[in-house]
Amino acid sequence: MTAIDRYPFLKAALDDIRLASQLTRRDLGSPRHVVILLHDALEFILYEALQALSVDIYKNGQNTIGLDAAVTACKANGIDLPLLGTIRAIQKHRGDAKHHAQTPHEAAFAKMVGEFRVIASRLLHERFGQALGGELRSLGLLPYHVALHESYRKYRTHNWPLALRFGVGAVLHKHRLVLGAADDYLGGTLEVPAIVGLLATEIASASYPPAPAEAVEALKRAPGELQRLIAEGKIPQAAEAAGHAFEKVDRIVPGVFDIHSARRLTDRLVQPRGFLFNRSMSWSKWQRGDTGAKQEAEKTLGEFLRSRPELVKRFGELHQMDDDDTYWRWWEFAVSDGTRWHTFHLDDGYRLLLESGSLSDEDAKRRERVAELILREFQAAAG
Repeated sequence: MTAIDRYPFLKAALDDIRLASQLTRRDLGSPRHVVILLHDALEFILYEALQALSVDIYKNGQNTIGLDAAVTACKANGIDLPLLGTIRAIQKHRGDAKHHAQTPHEAAFAKMVGEFRVIASRLLHERFGQALGGELRSLGLLPYHVALHESYRKYRTHNWPLALRFGVGAVLHKHRLVLGAADDYLGGTLEVPAIVGLLATEIASASYPPAPAEAVEALKRAPGELQRLIAEGKIPQAAEAAGHAFEKVDRIVPGVFDIHSARRLTDRLVQPRGFLFNRSMSWSKWQRGDTGAKQEAEKTLGEFLRSRPELVKRFGELHQMDDDDTYWRWWEFAVSDGTRWHTFHLDDGYRLLLESGSLSDEDAKRRERVAELILREFQAAAG
């Protein structure tokens, strides 16, 4: 028996999450079906969390568990519910889908799906992380530090105290992950001074691999800078400092691939042996909002690589996946913009698959910048 077998409602929730992910990724089902699955998964997760505290809200087999009752009971029993507004949005759209056959608007649907991954990751890591241990990585969840960093980004400029809490928590748990340290997955539930204190202790005793000296020194200064800004009441500045510290950790030891085994094409462009969180990441050739400049960079890249077979030969063998009469062939790369590593795929037709994201103008500009950066780095690799 595995650890997850002790939590039948949690297993049911994970089944719903996997099916919702498949339907979303492959366009096999209506958004209505996906929203209903997300709603049911939330009910199961919250019910399992309550059961762990010996709180039972289940009525009988003729009734659903009830998301309203679960939310109320969680609040009463000290269970922190992340992104409650999104939980309520899923609840509303589930009712619209099931009782009125209404389909969510595209932008609202994309937001719910993206933020649900944050909710599921934080709830499962914080409530069951210590019990599940090493099994967590096999569940296909968004990594905990990524969920906290996404929470930081959501609250940044809107609620600076929350942005600070989640920003510092993201640094703490990413630092633990990349150095292989034990984790209790509680950073999203602690108060800021406690998180900063843990971070200071762990950075002071850490042994880092070969990395840019300025990045290591900047990271070592981060806890003191955070404590100073907090003491001075400069909460927005402290939250921004936490964001910069998160980027410093990524420069020293990337959280999405092993820097030691990666083939280095330039200082900024590498070819990893594989990504550490394949099941939690997605890439797309096209996304609504993609700019003309992004498309032009991709076109220029294709023309450039076709004229440089000696460079392409260095990429080695392609990854390949078959699905009946369809196949995909691609290489995997990562490129650094100086603050974070962006992963991407390059298929055998030299078309880019960039990290998927929201449908916002900000994310469209991010994909444009990354495409242009990739073009420059491949040109540098050839030169």
